[in-house]
This record gives sequence, structure tokens and C-alpha cells, in this order.
Amino acid sequence: MKNKINEEKNIVYILLNHLFLFRKTEGRNMRVIANIPHTKVSITIFSMNDKYQIKFEAGLMEQIFKIAHTEVNGIEGITKMVDEAFIEKIMTRFNEMYLQLKEAKSTNL
Repeated sequence: MKNKINEEKNIVYILLNHLFLFRKTEGRNMRVIANIPHTKVSITIFSMNDKYQIKFEAGLMEQIFKIAHTEVNGIEGITKMVDEAFIEKIMTRFNEMYLQLKEAKSTNL
């Protein structure tokens, strides 16, 4: 009988924890809303809390820019903003990141 009561308490405890975590993150779910095709870098656009997050990925590195929904005209505005000149600077920064990591590894490992 004691084991059954303990099991029921554990189940209630687990359910309350899940409910608390759900409420804590409710309305904050990040959603992928678009991918911008590019040959050199993966570009993903997320939406969360009235902000867009534009994530650029190359290999093991990533860069993320956050911008308010009110600053651009949706995905179309982001696509216009992320032109080849912008991506060229992203690629330069990726190269700098790679070199910095390479140097740190060779110095400290």
C-alpha cells in the first residue's frame, strides 16, 4: 500500500513539473519559418517573442542575428536584407572564427 501511494505521489510530482515547465516556456516556442537557399552557408529564419532570429551555419560554426518583427517586412524583408554583400561579410567572419579556433587549439591543446 505504501509503495502505491509513493508511486502516485511520484506521478503527481512529475506531472506538476511538466505543467510548470510548459507554462514557463508557453508562448516562447521558437519556430522555423523559412530557409533561404545558398550554396556556401545554411540560412534558417526562426520566429520567437516578436523577434526573428536569422541563423547562418557553416561547418561547426554558426552566427545568429536577432531583429524585431517591426523592423522588417517579414521573410521578404529579411531576404532582401540578406543579400550577397551581407553574406560575403558573414563568410569573412566565419573564416576569422575558424582561424581563431585553430590558433586556440594549437596553442592550448
